[in-house]
Amino acid sequence: MNSSDGFAPGTWKVEGWMESGGVSTRDSPGAVTAETVEVTPAQAAYPPASLFFSQFYHGEKDWSGVSFDSGKVSGSLHHGQSDVPLTGIYARDHFRVALGFGGGVEQVVEGKLVEPAS
Repeated sequence: MNSSDGFAPGTWKVEGWMESGGVSTRDSPGAVTAETVEVTPAQAAYPPASLFFSQFYHGEKDWSGVSFDSGKVSGSLHHGQSDVPLTGIYARDHFRVALGFGGGVEQVVEGKLVEPAS
């Protein structure tokens, strides 16, 4: 991994919502989860997938089937007896990842760096 293939340290705003059939809950009151995440310089040195699943999208234990490489996210998470495909993009100061749950339903997680570490 080179130094530009990862997430920058600082304060991040992370939001998540659902999309289905061209309809998004992003603009629905109470339907968007949002949080502020502090990424330390030590955490920013983690590989992008490791940082994503430890700081931005919690609770996944096995993300070995997911690849963060050169700004693209691909692969799948294994849930029970099904696989959940992931697609997306990432850069030092933003990301957008969609998890496909079947039937055209996606969970979208988006983040942006709002204050770089000094």
